[in-house]
Amino acid sequence: MCRVVILLDDDPAEAAVIAQRAITRAGRVGATWFLGSLRNYLVTALVMCGHAERAFAELEGSLDRLLNGGAAQSAANTARGLVALAAQLDAAEESATLVGWLASNPVSMAGTPGMRARVASIDQRLRSSSVGFIGERLAAGAVLDLPAAIAEMVSLLERLRRRLDASATQEDAGGWYAVTPAAARWASNASSSQSSIS
Repeated sequence: MCRVVILLDDDPAEAAVIAQRAITRAGRVGATWFLGSLRNYLVTALVMCGHAERAFAELEGSLDRLLNGGAAQSAANTARGLVALAAQLDAAEESATLVGWLASNPVSMAGTPGMRARVASIDQRLRSSSVGFIGERLAAGAVLDLPAAIAEMVSLLERLRRRLDASATQEDAGGWYAVTPAAARWASNASSSQSSIS
């Protein structure tokens, strides 16, 4: 796990490969804490490498573990992965509630410096936005308890999934499929680097 954390900010592709191997081994021996913790670092690596579908699948696994009694200290890193995914999908405003939660709650899993910096950058961008509901969402997130934050994570993942699915399949008036820049970027990254992270 140490190698994953050390490599994540500088070499996310290598961190993803190592995390996948470690998750497989942790599953074989029943090391449940490592399964939850490593999956969160894998999510961030996948987001950084542009693998949305894989990140969604791993986030679903992380949230399932949290909902079924997994280590609560990993919740902050699960939220960080979701915030990073939302930003990569050009939907940072969707994550404002979780950004507010992360900004106002002490957490036991600090993540990597890069993980924290991404959320801080998104937080600054959201706080400087002139869109009224963003300030309300940031404030609402600041008062969430852990169960409510986990419920918001589940909701955000569902909203992001719907957004990605809709942007990838929305048909325009001319009969061609309209794809947003974010969806096109994810599709391109997923097809061009299947072999690097498998």
